[in-house]
Amino acid sequence: MAAIKRRREKRLGFSFIEVLVAAALLVIGFMGIFASLHASALLRETAHETNVAMFKLQTVVEHIFSMPFDDVTTLMPQGEPIDVMGLTNPDENPDFALTGEAMTIAYEDPAADPLKFTVNITWESRLGTARHSSISSGRVR
Repeated sequence: MAAIKRRREKRLGFSFIEVLVAAALLVIGFMGIFASLHASALLRETAHETNVAMFKLQTVVEHIFSMPFDDVTTLMPQGEPIDVMGLTNPDENPDFALTGEAMTIAYEDPAADPLKFTVNITWESRLGTARHSSISSGRVR
């Protein structure tokens, strides 16, 4: 009876292999969670950049609608860089800047009425890829 009791006492607890397998499964699980968090952070950054770009595009379009019709093509020539920071508050938050951003405007026919135009913005994402967005609109006298 004493020999059986000793064998049972030896079997209590976990073996070293069982502990290693459990630790490996935990590490694999945490790696999956970390990968999800990393992907989520990248998506958040991309969404932020896109929102900033769209805000800047909309700001330029609203500025075009607020200026006299005859001055649009002379004050904002086709293909020339647009300084959107000059149209907004100059003390903007640094999160509002895009790396290497460049804005231009293109007119379908600069002498036409209605004046159809496209405002384009390009920038370099945090990951180093070239990004582009545009907004098209039209204006009548």
